[in-house]
Amino acid sequence: MPADRTGPYRLRTRAAKYLLGLDVGTTSIGWAVIALNNDLPCGILHAGVRCFEAGVEGDMEKGQDASRAAERRAARLARRQLWRRAVRGRKLFRMLQALDLLPPGEAQTPQQRHAILHAIDQELRERYGLASDPVKAHLLPYLLRAWAVERPLARYELGRALYHLAQRRGFQTN
Repeated sequence: MPADRTGPYRLRTRAAKYLLGLDVGTTSIGWAVIALNNDLPCGILHAGVRCFEAGVEGDMEKGQDASRAAERRAARLARRQLWRRAVRGRKLFRMLQALDLLPPGEAQTPQQRHAILHAIDQELRERYGLASDPVKAHLLPYLLRAWAVERPLARYELGRALYHLAQRRGFQTN
C-alpha cells in the first residue's frame, strides 16, 4: 500500500501532528490545517473558507438586521402561551371541583367549563338581584372578588372568584 494517495487531500498512513484552526464569522467559516514539528508550526497543509448567506435580513453594518426566523419564533411563542394558559385553566378548574369550590360535572372541553360557570353566574345574579342590570350582571366576578375582601363567601362564590382571578391573571400588554 502506498504511503500517500494522490489528489488535493492526501491520506497519510502515519500519524502526523497537526493543528486545526477555525474562524467562525456571521457569514463564513474559515479553516486551516497547520503541520507541527516538535509542537511548532512548520507549514500549512490545507486551508479554505465556506461562505453562506446570513440568517438575517436588513443591514448588518448599521445594526438594522432581523432574524429570518423571528416571525416563526413569534408564532411558536404565541402557540405555547395559549397552550400553557389552557392547561392552567383546566388544571385549576379540576382542582376547584376537587375542593368542592365549583360544582361537579364534566369539564373536559372549554364549552363544558363555560356551561358550568354560566350556570353559577345565573344562580348568583338571581340571588343578588343583578339579572335586571346588565352592567352589574357582567361585573359579577369582580363584585365577588370585592365582597371576598369584606365578608366570607359561599363555596361556589369563592370558587368563581378564584377562577376569575386565574382567567385575568397577569394581564399586561406586550
